[in-house]
Amino acid sequence: MREGEEHWLRQRGEINHDWLKNQFGTALRAHRNAIRGLVTNPSLGRNSLKNLLAEWNLRVGEIEMLISSFEQALSPSILLREEPLKSVAFRPEFTSSLQALVHDLWAHRVGLPKLVLTAGGSLEEARSCSALLSDALELGTHGSGQVLDALTAFLRSVRNLSEALSAFPRKVEVL
Repeated sequence: MREGEEHWLRQRGEINHDWLKNQFGTALRAHRNAIRGLVTNPSLGRNSLKNLLAEWNLRVGEIEMLISSFEQALSPSILLREEPLKSVAFRPEFTSSLQALVHDLWAHRVGLPKLVLTAGGSLEEARSCSALLSDALELGTHGSGQVLDALTAFLRSVRNLSEALSAFPRKVEVL
């Protein structure tokens, strides 16, 4: 596995699976269940939910970077810069044209524009929902329907974002 590919895949796993799904999403669901009265846990107060939003704001840049670096990290055109293809005596302009062709074919086959647009849209939706939740919490009505509605919308948007990140390929796909 190539270094860029391995780094991107490891980063996606850490951000999406380890943090977004297992830690962050689980904590949001626990808060939602506590507000609904389904569980009683004194450690799930308003400050904890505010801390989760602060953590979201700190990590959202990592998600942006993950989405924006996907194309470069997993395009099979990188294979033309590695052995044994690297040592083939192609003219540089031919290699560039071949890289562009391989990349375009791959982009079409994996539905690159849709993957990136879906992930980017999901991220923007989650940002918007986090802002609404933050506003609801600032009003100081933690147990109110407004907070519950905002939290439920944020949780849904985080789930959609996780699904969008999961839709990206899991390796450099040779055509």
